[in-house]
Amino acid sequence: MESSLGALLVRRSPQRGESLSSWRQRIGWANGFAAFPVPEGGNRRRDPDVGADQSELHWIAALNRSQFDAIRAMSQFGLCPQVFSKISSRGHSPWWTRARPATSARGYGPMFCPVCLYTDAVPFFRLAWRLAFNFNCPVHGVRLIDTCAHCGRPPWPCGSAVPARLSTAFSCMSLCWQCAGGLSSQPTIADDREGVPARWLASSVIENPRTSPWLLVDALAALRSLCQLFLRGRSRRVIEESGSKWAPLAARFSTKA
Repeated sequence: MESSLGALLVRRSPQRGESLSSWRQRIGWANGFAAFPVPEGGNRRRDPDVGADQSELHWIAALNRSQFDAIRAMSQFGLCPQVFSKISSRGHSPWWTRARPATSARGYGPMFCPVCLYTDAVPFFRLAWRLAFNFNCPVHGVRLIDTCAHCGRPPWPCGSAVPARLSTAFSCMSLCWQCAGGLSSQPTIADDREGVPARWLASSVIENPRTSPWLLVDALAALRSLCQLFLRGRSRRVIEESGSKWAPLAARFSTKA
């Protein structure tokens, strides 16, 4: 039984900014597991990067002889409260890209930077890649990708829920879990738009020279509310018909809806 595991023989230190699911999978490989171990009766369909199940986080800490707080920080809780004011048991928080366990091709989900995976000495997935407002890589200036170019499947950790579907050649985080195609060799698109700077995530505030600093979580909540005005049909039509400077933007959303 997986719950009877004492402590893993081989341990790996997490890379800076690594997601919990990425670190667990790398340790699983080092100890001979095709998919990272879970407690007996554990729910693999739960997003492994959310960390809402505190008992499982304690189990992971004991299994790896690690500090609970360090394990928790690699989950979605590591972004609370600077990004999320609270985290629900299912982890459906605003700005969090959901990792559904479905294996069908989808055009959205967790993301990755091919150049990061190519240049990593040890390829790993970043927790920050799970945030929807991080649409490009701040290091390499390329657009983040949310599907494998070879099989069209969404990237890790979507495959963690279906270990029977993992490719037998899936042995590195720079490979697709479904087809083992190289993620680091995928074509990239230059994108120099600035997302949420890392310093804002680190300090939890947005500097504003004209006003007092804003709490990042409040600014993101306001941005999400603004986005909803343009995404929801009724409010979008009101803006489109208003004749204001925002009307052309609303009209462009209408043509894409």
